[in-house]
Order: sequence, then C-alpha cells, then structure tokens
Amino acid sequence: MIATLRSILLVALAIAHQPEPLQLTPSGPFLPNEQQLRATVGQEADTLLADVLAHWLSTRSAVDLNVIAEQVPAAWLPRDVRFTRIPLEVAKRGWTEDCLRLLWLTTELRNDSLVVTITQGNRCGALRSDDVFDRSPDGWGRRSGARSGGGSGVGNCGCKVE
Repeated sequence: MIATLRSILLVALAIAHQPEPLQLTPSGPFLPNEQQLRATVGQEADTLLADVLAHWLSTRSAVDLNVIAEQVPAAWLPRDVRFTRIPLEVAKRGWTEDCLRLLWLTTELRNDSLVVTITQGNRCGALRSDDVFDRSPDGWGRRSGARSGGGSGVGNCGCKVE
C-alpha cells in the first residue's frame, strides 16, 4: 500500500513539474516548448531540428518566416532565411487578432521512430510536413522515401487569402 501511494505521488510530482505547452488560444493549438522538443529528440536536438528546418526550407521559396521565440532558438534557424522570433504573448495577439502566419514544430515518438512535423499557417489554415527518423547505433537517421504532409483549414474565418 505504501509503495503504491509512493508511486502515485512520484507520478503526480513528475506531472506537476512538466513545463506547460505553448498555447496560442484557449482552445489551442498546443505546441511543445523548446525544452519539450529537446526532451523528445534527446541530445541530438540542436543538430537534428536545425537540419529538419533547413531541409524543409530547401523545397520552398520562403524568405521571411515567423516563429515563436519560446519554441525555436536562433541556433536552429538557417542563416539564409529571415526569421522573426516572436515572443509567445505577442504571437498570441497576432494569431487571434491579425491572422499572423507562424511556423512551428512538433515532435512525437511512434514505436521506435521519431516524427518531426513542421507546420506553417495561421488560425484559418495550415500546411504541415512530416520527417520520420529511425534510431540506429549512430543516432537518429532520416527515413528514406517520400515525406508525408497535409493541410487543414477553416472556411470564412476572417483572414485574408494570400
């Protein structure tokens, strides 16, 4: 009985000390902060996430992108593209009031693989692209083959069409 209570207490303390995800509106999206991204990817986070961003940008003509400062450190951002790192509170206002376009990252472990998703959009619609990595003795390695992705949107949300 004491061991069970101790286990419950340890789990409760672990949950209480988890950093809160970033949230643009009361209903989401819920985005991991930098520490949560690092925790999922592990010690390779700086190299891998910088590579994912560079790889994503190599297939696009984007030259000026907005990211949330609390999620994406400057060291992850490629030098040949202009990024504006916007504090979360400013991004929240821009997201809800001005249809601010943002780029954000999410990470997820699925079985023995890591999925890194880059999403770009505003509160009306977004496009996402997934990179899948498999664990090897040398670390995470990008899975060969086509990338996956998708889009989502809300009709008549009030944002201007670009």
